[in-house]
Amino acid sequence: MGTIKASHIQSNSGNDITVDKGFVITGGVTATGDLYSPSITAHNYIINGDMAIAQVGTSFAAVASGTYNLDCWVYAKSGDAVHTITQDTTVPTGTPFKYSLKLDCTTADSSIAAGDYCLFGQRIEGYNFVPMVGKTVTLSFWVSDSKIGIHCVTFLNSGADRSYVAEYTINVANTLEFKTITVPMNFSGGTWDYTTGIGLSIYFTLSCGSTYQTTANAWQTGCYYATANQVNGTDSTDNNFYITGVGLNDGSVAMPFRLCGGSRATEIILCQRYYEKSYDLLTAPGTNTTNGVFYSPAPRDYAVEERGMQFKVSKRSAPTMHIYSYTGAIDKCWNGSDRDSVAGYVGTEGFGYITIAGGDVNNSALYHWTADSRL
Repeated sequence: MGTIKASHIQSNSGNDITVDKGFVITGGVTATGDLYSPSITAHNYIINGDMAIAQVGTSFAAVASGTYNLDCWVYAKSGDAVHTITQDTTVPTGTPFKYSLKLDCTTADSSIAAGDYCLFGQRIEGYNFVPMVGKTVTLSFWVSDSKIGIHCVTFLNSGADRSYVAEYTINVANTLEFKTITVPMNFSGGTWDYTTGIGLSIYFTLSCGSTYQTTANAWQTGCYYATANQVNGTDSTDNNFYITGVGLNDGSVAMPFRLCGGSRATEIILCQRYYEKSYDLLTAPGTNTTNGVFYSPAPRDYAVEERGMQFKVSKRSAPTMHIYSYTGAIDKCWNGSDRDSVAGYVGTEGFGYITIAGGDVNNSALYHWTADSRL
């Protein structure tokens, strides 16, 4: 069954469901809630808040700034601190969560310079940010850190010129604690994106220098990540930070956790709007495998393998494509051997073909692909 792109679909109860451009429902998935104008009690604006989806992989060593790890979660830093990020099984007792995200400090930054910072968070697409504008929203999450004391969360606009910093306290080291933060989305001024760009970034701060410090609990002009009370969570290689069960709902009270999509199948679809791959869901790109590999007859016409490929989910923007040989080699296609290869005619719905440098008409083409349009 193909992709449904109507502005309304109907739920099992017979009520119309509005679907915005940021949410695309595909065959086999039943929608059970209003996705564009979510109900106060049901919706979670955070995708993959339970850290269960990991299309790219489950372990990321020496993570570079700006690198995505578990689906929809990104790491940013300036300074000497280095982290390994993993999908972990440390979860709060008595909850349904199976996974958390762990940041393990492997190189410390014991003296934070003015411009240093270390953050971890999620960027919410503009279309998905629109419904919370003018409302009060509540962020809730389970968190553990080796450092007790005051920690910060920042809410940042697309232009990085309006910020809202809130504090929370880690009371007991290395113990998962439940926290809530309520934020008014009645900002004014600044540059905001309400379409396919970054609508709102939410970052959990591990450390922050004075350049990016401000006062708490008010919208400020500028880019800020913490208050002066923020602990240095990167001052030792013994420091570990865990987080799971992240929810953001309308209203001034944290609601029980639910998936953004309402079901695991739909949650995967929401993740695939930003990152999709031909590999099996649990197989990391670059793996040597023929499972799910694309197969085509020998290339022809100037070594162009003509095969239009439609994505399962419409992308936020035309994605960055990588072709992988079944052997795992990136930007290669197997055609008798691993040969340089790129995708052509790439759009938000799919790509038109791949080129194979020096293609061999006597051999078939075997390849995987990834499509990345993350914010």
